[in-house]
Parts: sequence; structure tokens; C-alpha cells
Amino acid sequence: MKPVWEKQTFKDEDIIVKNIDIRDFYIDNTVKDCIEEASDCILRQWMSYEKFQELKTNPFYKNVDKVAPRNWSMEDKPFVTTEEEIKTGEYVRLMHYWNVEKDAYMVEAN
Repeated sequence: MKPVWEKQTFKDEDIIVKNIDIRDFYIDNTVKDCIEEASDCILRQWMSYEKFQELKTNPFYKNVDKVAPRNWSMEDKPFVTTEEEIKTGEYVRLMHYWNVEKDAYMVEAN
């Protein structure tokens, strides 16, 4: 099944803002003054393996069944929160990549 794009108009109240942990956000290292100068950025996201498996039916995700779970990791984090200390179980690390110049968005798992 091929994804179908439809033009949609959003009202201001339909826009959702999500707070992210700054330790999981990486921006183009050539930026000097403001984020608008960035050509690309990456957001790291941890998702439970069970929830990740639900993406099998989503036409925008491929090879979901080939991704193996991994344990929760605190790599690249200078400090640990209480919530992060007690996390256990199987997770998948998603890396969301945006590139303005190529008009590209890509998600890589593990």
C-alpha cells in the first residue's frame, strides 16, 4: 500500500507542542546564531518494543519486523533522572532525522 498525501489545513488549536529532553536533540554543528540557520537536526526517541511493533500496520514504516529490541540505555546523557533510573524492559531507539535542504525526513530504528 502506497501512502497517499492529502492537503490539510490546520487551525491554531489543532497544533500540538511536545516538550522534548534537550539531551536527545542534536542540531547541525555549523549553526552559529540561531536554529533557523540549521540545515538538519536529529531527535532521539525511546519507544517500548511492544508499541514499536504496532507500527507494522503503518504504511510509512518499513521492516519493523526486522528490528530487534534492546535494553534501555543512558548513553550520551550527562545525568540521570529518577524516572530513567528505574526504567526496565525492551525498547527500540528511534533516530528522527530532518534535512531542510533536501526536504527530507527519515526514521532509523536501533
